[in-house]
This record gives sequence, C-alpha cells and structure tokens, in this order.
Amino acid sequence: MSWKSRVKAVLMPSEQAAPQPKAEQVKTSNLASALSIIPGQPYSPPIGPVTAHLATPIFESELKALTEREGHQALLEADTWQLPDIPDREGYYGERHYEYWLSGLRDYNFLTEAAKRQGIELNENSAVFDWGCSSGRVLRHFAVRNPKTTLYGCDVNKNPVEWMHEHLDPRLQVFHNTYLPSQPMPDNHVDLFYAFSVFTHIDDYEDTYLLEAKRILKPGGVAVFTICSDHTWAMMNNKMVIYNSLIAMKELFPEWDIPECFSRPMPTEKVAFRHQAESNYATNIFHSASYIKKRWGRYFEVVEIAHERHGYQDCVVLRKPK
Repeated sequence: MSWKSRVKAVLMPSEQAAPQPKAEQVKTSNLASALSIIPGQPYSPPIGPVTAHLATPIFESELKALTEREGHQALLEADTWQLPDIPDREGYYGERHYEYWLSGLRDYNFLTEAAKRQGIELNENSAVFDWGCSSGRVLRHFAVRNPKTTLYGCDVNKNPVEWMHEHLDPRLQVFHNTYLPSQPMPDNHVDLFYAFSVFTHIDDYEDTYLLEAKRILKPGGVAVFTICSDHTWAMMNNKMVIYNSLIAMKELFPEWDIPECFSRPMPTEKVAFRHQAESNYATNIFHSASYIKKRWGRYFEVVEIAHERHGYQDCVVLRKPK
C-alpha cells in the first residue's frame, strides 16, 4: 500500500463510509487534511490581558469558586500576556473572557495536582507537553506558574499556533502538527503529557496515538487525557454541547436511536458516532471505564478516572511504567 493510500485509509477507513472522491480530490483535500496543511486565516488582534475583563460574566460555579481562593489576585496580576479574541480560541466561552481564563486555571490545577500525587514536582529539569493546545488556554498558566519548566504545545489548527508565537511567552515551544500519530519530540523527554478533547475524537489508530504519548513520556511520567465515558453517556442531557450536537446530526446516524439510546447503558465498551465531512470524517467517541482499564492499561498504569473534571468530560490519569 502506498503512503498516500495509507493516509487515505486513516481518513476513510471504511469503503462504505462515503462515495469515494476522485484521485485528484484525494490528493488536494484528504491528503492536505491529513497533513494539516490547509491554509490558515488572518487572526484577530488580541483583546488585552485577563485583568481587562474581570467584569465579564462567569456562569460555571466551579470556576467562580476559583476567584475566591487565597492568592487569586496575585495570579491575575502575574499573567500579563494577551488573551485571544473569540475566533482565535475556537469560540471557547464566547464573550466570557474571564471565564475562559479561569477554565485554563482549573485544568492547570488538576494537572499539577495529579502530577504531584505521582511524585512529580515541576522544576527547571522538567518538561510539559500540551497536545492540542489551541491558543494556550492551559499552557499560559504553566508559563506563569512554572517559569523554569520547559513547555511544549502543538495543534492541528495553524491559526492558534501562529497566534501564540506572536502574543504569548516566547519560551513556549509550540508547533503546528498533523493528524498523523507522530510528533517531532525526543524519546523519554517529558514529565507531564496532557490532551483535552483529543481522544474524544480519535477512533482509528487510537493505540498508535497512545504509544506515541508513551514514547515521549519519561519513565514514571504522567499523562492526562479527557474522554467522554460511560458516566458521560448516563448523564447526557440538553444542557450538554455534545448532546445537542448529536441531536442536530441524528439523521447522519440512522443506526442509533438518538436521543433514546442515552436512556440505556452504552451497548459496547467503545461507541463511535462517525460521519463523513467534505474531505475527511469526524467522530465523537465514548469510552467505558472497563475499556480504558483493559485497552489503555496495556500501555500505562491507569491511576484514576476522575468524573467531570473537564466540564462533562472525565480525566483519565495514566502513568508510564518506570
């Protein structure tokens, strides 16, 4: 099989998934999408530091509680870097700019606490990798709180990466990656590897992505990946983005009785809602706890599956064997 055919297989693994595009279309659309070489768009001017947006609303009570913690004012004043405008952060939190910043702080707190419980204290000899960093929602907090730690990030979208190069801490080593499960990172290199809302969209080559993360982690290093779990499935309701998204697309999934299927247990250990887009396919994945322990446990020690620690998503805490 040629390398172009392999790329096509990643994007359209089932011959029945959709009518096959012409060869030239595969070359210019599917292949370009796989390699993430779709041209970026001009990004908007930044909107100022978080301290310029403290009057914007906060809807989530968990995030509101962070503002009442001792030392919070010092954290605000320490982060003098710009915030991205709404289009340059993939729409996260809309006009609620302060809440956007707080969501990154919440995830930073969970990550560093999970690492500490495994004996990892970030210092000048440590490295952190944010896989799917967008425009630095979480990574900016590492830059402020852990100034001596080496920080990496990547994203398949070019715009947020370019925005970070222009407007965030120049110590951040961020790059535009492809959809293929390979990263330009050394073996046994980082202490903490995390990915938010990444494995929620990976169906095929999941094991390959996991093994790539394992390769990059130091022995004893910690990985944190979010999932939509069987716990998420059981709580599906119209206040959840994923529920409303699947309702809106239910005609694309005739084999599923949406939304009635969510009133029943997950029928299998892993469920994929997959549909064909213009040049590739899109997925929403649900993993059961038993699947994580059995399948992901082949490669890592499964330390914890923490429910609803990233919105409605669960955080899976993994440790690479020493």
